[in-house]
Amino acid sequence: ILYRGRETPLCRAIGQIQPKRVFILLGVNDYAGKDIPKHIGYCERIVDLIAEYSPDTQVYFFSLTPVTLRFSGSADLNTLWDEYNLALKEMCIAKGAIYIDISTPLKDENGFLKAEYCSDDRYHLSPAGLQVWLDTMRSFAKSQYEEGLWMPGEDAQ
Repeated sequence: ILYRGRETPLCRAIGQIQPKRVFILLGVNDYAGKDIPKHIGYCERIVDLIAEYSPDTQVYFFSLTPVTLRFSGSADLNTLWDEYNLALKEMCIAKGAIYIDISTPLKDENGFLKAEYCSDDRYHLSPAGLQVWLDTMRSFAKSQYEEGLWMPGEDAQ
């Protein structure tokens, strides 16, 4: 990444910034659901590296978002994504990271991305889908605040 005008490896930049929180969302372009053990291993490595460079940083992973029936096709990617999300949630528990489920509120009754939440009949979220994601994040933040885990403005940088 570019940090202070220089190309810097992500973990080194995190080490220099020392953020309280890092949020990670992987997706189709990351092939996150293709080889679940391999990609969960990558996520474990990310948690370990962040802990090495910035020990007080809390890591949050968002679930993979669902895809449309058209994009999923015969491969039934949503089933694979659900398996990945479950493995990601278990990894978060084991590694002390936090899992945030943004997938469930975006799904239709068959487990696919709701049509009104999709902008391209594949997997990109529409403004309505982005609003659901934002509402889910707000709800999560509110629950963290109510539990005394987050305070407004405590880490403004």
